[in-house]
Amino acid sequence: MALRLEKRNLERDDTAQGFVLDGFPRTVAQASALDTIMAERDPLIVIDIVVPEAELVRRLGTRLICNECGTNAPIAVSAETPCAKCGGRLVQRADDNQSVVLERLKVYHRMSEPLVEHYRMRPTFRSIDGAQVPDRVAKDLVAAIEAARNGAVRHGAHG
Repeated sequence: MALRLEKRNLERDDTAQGFVLDGFPRTVAQASALDTIMAERDPLIVIDIVVPEAELVRRLGTRLICNECGTNAPIAVSAETPCAKCGGRLVQRADDNQSVVLERLKVYHRMSEPLVEHYRMRPTFRSIDGAQVPDRVAKDLVAAIEAARNGAVRHGAHG
């Protein structure tokens, strides 16, 4: 079902110049199916944004959302600050406590490591350090995409 939706979405005119998939594919089987969908398009560029587990636990453990409208609060805001969107109270998400985060990371590693290995040897695969400040991550992401595009052109890569 999810793959049919992705295929339909990727066939829309607004994806002709490129698109970003975040959280898909999640399995090697989905990646293989995506490769088939992408066979007639420009090469698939895969970026692995790597953040140490301790940093992910810290970030998620300090993430706040508005209990009224659900908006994510800016990173450096305290729980005493009202929501900038609606004035509601900022709270920690129930699924952002340490034990839940650690369990989510176990599942992520179990599912994602084979997926990363599926893509790692392609000339269009890149890995960047996601533990940097957001502006640096954004710059590295742009540079990684450009380098992967250039690698695809040199290698004639597809999918």
